[in-house]
Amino acid sequence: SQYWLDKNLLVTHSPSGSLVTSYYYNSNPDYLATYGRLYTWEVAMNGSIVEKAQGLCPDGWHVPSYSEFDQLISSLGGPTVAGGKLKEQGISHWETPNTGATNSSGFTPLPGGDYWDDGTYHYLHQRSFFWSSTSYVSSQSYIVYLHNNNAETVFFPVLNSDGFSVRCLKD
Repeated sequence: SQYWLDKNLLVTHSPSGSLVTSYYYNSNPDYLATYGRLYTWEVAMNGSIVEKAQGLCPDGWHVPSYSEFDQLISSLGGPTVAGGKLKEQGISHWETPNTGATNSSGFTPLPGGDYWDDGTYHYLHQRSFFWSSTSYVSSQSYIVYLHNNNAETVFFPVLNSDGFSVRCLKD
């Protein structure tokens, strides 16, 4: 019952047209088209703190909440196997072993890594991280991530000042 954007968000402007700050792995443009941009939570949410806010998503779409990600994961058999059903098969983008990857869901998350607020990048080809619109505490919000070494999906609170990918969900 959910309809997800088929790629990681690449936008450089908010829905109102304002330029936004974003990152891409090691500032290397060769990674940009494939893996998308990385945004801080505040930027991804376009300044909102409300769950299911439009954020940077196109009109009619929103940044998914923890519970909406959980619904997707539950529909795919739960957190111990859903990652495999979400991940692209093979090792074109994911490092070996890319455990359990079947992409039977068609979600095809690509492992664009992350950006930390100290200016460093991590986990290209190993992990796919996605912001949720759900705050944990004032300085942290939940992400969901997938790893090349297992078929799991994991929810984890992280600093809002770090940069992760965004996948939008249709309203």
